Amino acid sequence: MNFEFLELPYSKEHQNNIKTYVEISKFIKIVLMDSERCFFVDDNEFELSDEITNKLIKGGNTISDKYLFESATITQTKIIITTDTKLKKLMKDEGTFTIKLLDDFLMNY
Repeated sequence: MNFEFLELPYSKEHQNNIKTYVEISKFIKIVLMDSERCFFVDDNEFELSDEITNKLIKGGNTISDKYLFESATITQTKIIITTDTKLKKLMKDEGTFTIKLLDDFLMNY
């Protein structure tokens, strides 16, 4: 498997922060190469509630993050890791999912 694409910047706001960039690269390589932590999901494996979908739509462009919630529905922990502070604020009162900012997650990983 070729992982050259992992060397690309992951987020516009972090692409000039070498320390964060290196940590993100390490994390993604570890996760993608560990079949216990990373697996492919089929579109038919999950169903997102209308409540979550509507909240994402009302939040503006956060509907593009719908896949994060769809994927998290099949996990036990329901944790979503993101650099999107707008998404975290929008979903702060959401009880099913836990939204963690990447920097906070990496400090405790």
